[in-house]
Amino acid sequence: MRKITIPLIAVLLLVGCGQIPGSQGNNQPEIKADKAAVRQYWNQVRPILDDTARDVAKVADVNMKIKDGNVSVGINPNAVQQAQRETRQGLNQLKQIQPPKGLEQTHRRLIKAYSEAIPALNNFIAAVQSGNAGQIASSFRNDLPKIQNLLNEIQNVRQQLQQASN
Repeated sequence: MRKITIPLIAVLLLVGCGQIPGSQGNNQPEIKADKAAVRQYWNQVRPILDDTARDVAKVADVNMKIKDGNVSVGINPNAVQQAQRETRQGLNQLKQIQPPKGLEQTHRRLIKAYSEAIPALNNFIAAVQSGNAGQIASSFRNDLPKIQNLLNEIQNVRQQLQQASN
């Protein structure tokens, strides 16, 4: 695990205060497919979502500590790269799935979240590898919310599909 120490003031200035970008409300499209179609779709996407969520969660939950005016960030570069690979593979697998009628919006939502997370993961890796405090803080502000959004979308879709299939 690599530790990066950044002066607290720099992080606060670069990250800013207030709401995290991309954390606004949740627009879940209504599922209009029948239960059998929902179950079939759920069986197709569940392994993809589970694999992605497992790896991306290791990145989205960054260990940050503040001590003596400095911020220490614990980041495992291998975990970030694994999340990047898993997200890219998951996106490719999702694109191969033809969602049943009534689940098209849900499927597009997943593909959009995966598509936005991949460049965010790329930027996050580059920032961590740079060791540059400004670049890391910028990535925390701009990229981490997109990575976290992928996890949120996966969780929301899981819940929605489970409810619609019962």
